[in-house]
Amino acid sequence: MADNIVPGASRDLANNDNDPSPEGTSGDHGTSVAGLIAAKGFNGIGGRGVAPDAGLSGFNYLNAQTFKAFIASHGGNETKDADVINQSYGFGLPLLLPSTFFAAELAYTENYYKNNPNPFLQIKSAGNGFNELSLGLKYFSRAEQTEGESKLPHQLSNADPFNATFYNTVVSATSADENNPRSSYSTTGSSVMFAAFGGEYGVNNPAMITTDVQGCDRGYSKSYQGNYSGGLNQDIQERTDCSYTSQFNGTSSAAPVASGVAALVMEANPDLTWRDVRYIMAKTAKKIDQDFESGILYQNGQFYVAEPGWVTNAAGNTFHNWYGYGLLDATKAVQMATRGYSLLPALAETSFIEAEGLPADIPEDFNGLERTIEVSEDMLVEAVQLRVTLDHQRLNDLALEVISPSGTRSVVATPRNIHFKHISELTNSDTKAPLEALLFLSNAFLDEKAQGTWRIRAIDTNNEEVKISEWNASNNSTTTLTLPNNDSLGSLAKAELRIYGH
Repeated sequence: MADNIVPGASRDLANNDNDPSPEGTSGDHGTSVAGLIAAKGFNGIGGRGVAPDAGLSGFNYLNAQTFKAFIASHGGNETKDADVINQSYGFGLPLLLPSTFFAAELAYTENYYKNNPNPFLQIKSAGNGFNELSLGLKYFSRAEQTEGESKLPHQLSNADPFNATFYNTVVSATSADENNPRSSYSTTGSSVMFAAFGGEYGVNNPAMITTDVQGCDRGYSKSYQGNYSGGLNQDIQERTDCSYTSQFNGTSSAAPVASGVAALVMEANPDLTWRDVRYIMAKTAKKIDQDFESGILYQNGQFYVAEPGWVTNAAGNTFHNWYGYGLLDATKAVQMATRGYSLLPALAETSFIEAEGLPADIPEDFNGLERTIEVSEDMLVEAVQLRVTLDHQRLNDLALEVISPSGTRSVVATPRNIHFKHISELTNSDTKAPLEALLFLSNAFLDEKAQGTWRIRAIDTNNEEVKISEWNASNNSTTTLTLPNNDSLGSLAKAELRIYGH
């Protein structure tokens, strides 16, 4: 990668210097992410990144998660010349985080995009919480699940407020198994724009091969009494000084693959804006997993399609909560960018438009609660953002839907997830107040007409007790938590909709 590192452009945010190189002996997340984006190609050394001629700079934001560090790595002076910001990080908590929890960061991001004439494209990992979530040393998962529930993620992509902002482009992960293309761990949801390869664990199924910290005494690939970790065989490890690993994975792998594709598109057509780049990437993505069977829940003689799979919207675009608009295709994206592509009109957005007739109780059946919102603006949709206030004793029972004037239905919060805890457990508060300003983004309505009546639905999908498995890593013990049904109906206290488009 050395030839692609931009001199003086990186930053150690923890130690306030220009060298974010790792100091310990463990594997370095950023080194492997960077290799997937832009390891130098065609030089006879190792592999190559998706965009082997792209310039790289590194910021160890995860080691210094202050507001100052956020600005530096997201559009401050240190990153003002960036074209793509790769964000291989996120939250995997068993609770929903209100957007107010990151009010300063979200406000800064919106201000940056509204006041910068040529902002960068932000690519972000969806998360690795399809099968479990954690809080401290405790890991939570469903103790038992139906076939329908097996199609529903433990973690909602929208549970991370940074995934629910229009200005982030969220990526899920796929594997090399065409029959089971979603990477087993990959978080999914309506905020996913598209999918990219992230691999599995590199043992029974392939992970990603990428760069590692150089030297056999550090990194993911190390020498232990003549044996090597990191997945590659002894010959390769010895010849490369343990500079590569074949066991990198996660949506932290998928995001840099997408960032590399974005760099290729920008290189092919420098006139594109950040919105054009991701629009092209979405429009040229490949529809996969075409035999996907919907995730259906049954209760009291009713059924509810909680995960519909591929949905064709009114503009003819096909969308899936697992894959967004599909698996990225770099070749087709570059072709679209260079063959008579017309730039998108300037970004337009509505204010948040509030639904009337709230607060209201949410029935405990699949009929749910429905309210409408009128949008008068004549524009084409790029994304839709829902902001709600919820008061419910068992939030993980709830499904939230947005339905467009054309009838396209997007499940922005799939139910039976593992966000069963309240934010008060993180803030050490004694009260469990209603959760305000929860954000949910949907990319499912791309190119549809915004004008007309939108519907918001809240469905309480479970009136039985819920069993959750809790594994404590500190003592390797497993217990089963039994959550009784809420003793009173939950409430949708407020619902607002905002449309982004042109």
